[in-house]
Amino acid sequence: MMALARYSLSEALVSLRRSWRTTVFALVTVTAAVFVAATALLVSVNAREVFARLGTASELTVYLKQGASESERDRVERVLAQAPGVTSHQFVSSAEALRRFVVDVPDLASLTTSLGENPFPPSFEVRLTPGPEGDAAARTLANALTQTGSVEDVRYDRQVIDRLLTGLTVMERVGAVLAGVLALAAVLTVTSVLRLSYQTRYNEISIMYLVGAPPRAIRGPFVAEGMIQALVGGALAIGVLGLAFSTFRTHYGQIVVDAFGLSDVLFLSPLWILGLLVLSALVGGLAGLAAAWRER
Repeated sequence: MMALARYSLSEALVSLRRSWRTTVFALVTVTAAVFVAATALLVSVNAREVFARLGTASELTVYLKQGASESERDRVERVLAQAPGVTSHQFVSSAEALRRFVVDVPDLASLTTSLGENPFPPSFEVRLTPGPEGDAAARTLANALTQTGSVEDVRYDRQVIDRLLTGLTVMERVGAVLAGVLALAAVLTVTSVLRLSYQTRYNEISIMYLVGAPPRAIRGPFVAEGMIQALVGGALAIGVLGLAFSTFRTHYGQIVVDAFGLSDVLFLSPLWILGLLVLSALVGGLAGLAAAWRER
């Protein structure tokens, strides 16, 4: 088995050097396919990290009417204290809301002073029990708060996050389809390149069949060549993506971290990288097997 592997590898390397022009074309196609797939995966990983972070924030925000009295605030607070599914609630005054806005968005702080009054109403930030129970409690609570007559609006953050997650899922599917199309193009390209190599050695291969060479000794070099092309293309794609990610993190990483409260912008884990490379090699090997397949 080891002798067959060494023979297949040496023959594959010779073939790659001999037909380097077509090999470069196959590498570019494989690199593009793996790059798109890895990019879609990278965006998905970081987007879901952002949504997970947002999910730990206030899930329900209750905006009181501007100029609400102390008794009206107490009425709303009693509803929150008695509501099932509420784990905690915090009152945010108009002054505190303004202070947060100035700290979080300093570039727009001057707009608030030009208005002549505080545009932010007092509010309650409410955290709910996670899961379906919290969703049901939020809808019931929103109705009860509206009936108090002291509430201007109720914003359910989980609904917004769920809509964003739905949009992300659609984007992931579109990315998967695009990556699949490019992967199919890469497989066809590698198969065509290896099939061309097979045809140029047709007489040699026919003689090997006639003298009784086993099929694995004939197909092995083509399988190895396909695996090498796919593996190198996958490694190039990961390397290019790594450089692009490093550049992005240097220039914009801190902005993203500050905006969403993340610990850092994440790159693909070693396990994901290994999985992409292994999958690339397997697909390349199958393309080589298909190119060299011939019934005796």
